Amino acid sequence: MKTVGIIGGVGPESTVYYYQRIIKEYQKRTKSMHYPNINIASIDMTEMLTYVKNKKYVDLINMLSVKVENLRKASSDFVVIASNTPHVIFERLEESVSIKLISIVESTCKFIKQKGYKKVLLTGTLFTMQENFYSKYASKYKFELLVPSKEEMLSIQDVIFPELEEGIIIPEKKEKYIKIVEQYASGKGIDSVILGCTELPLMISDNDLSIPAINTSEIHVQAIVDEMLNATD
Repeated sequence: MKTVGIIGGVGPESTVYYYQRIIKEYQKRTKSMHYPNINIASIDMTEMLTYVKNKKYVDLINMLSVKVENLRKASSDFVVIASNTPHVIFERLEESVSIKLISIVESTCKFIKQKGYKKVLLTGTLFTMQENFYSKYASKYKFELLVPSKEEMLSIQDVIFPELEEGIIIPEKKEKYIKIVEQYASGKGIDSVILGCTELPLMISDNDLSIPAINTSEIHVQAIVDEMLNATD
């Protein structure tokens, strides 16, 4: 069994989700009550978001690379970031470290291709929706990616911060999010929506929408357990 290193704290609720789901999925696949090897290094989410907001990407890479190295020294075999937003610099981070990284973005886009979805709406933090790191993989995996309007982006950002980031679901904000997605389903013909913030699945599931909700956290967890059980590398 390989050991996964998780960069967490972005936010705390999704880090807990990753920890619990990796354990349950590992036990399900191995048909045992053994526990997988998991290392976690938390970062300051407020500091991280400040770097992203101000496009201080060198500072963000430095911040994350220190954590990656700490996880490597703790005998991790590979590392993941339990958040979509920091993937704005994923490729540059990957080039700067000496351990395998598994991307939530590429894992999600592979899943979309496997499912055969063709026209997908991206939702998440303002930074995730504004930047192009999802669109690059959408082109690679050959599906159309739509992003909300600027006004809708701000509304979705308001759904996530501050309450949902702390695990608190506000019914009125949930309804606001659902209304935006359903407008794209009926008006733009999207066939699925990416929950591109790891807290959104705490609030939204397939049962809430007329189209599939793509849970990036769960897809990432599946890719993590795949790698943990892959002894061929």
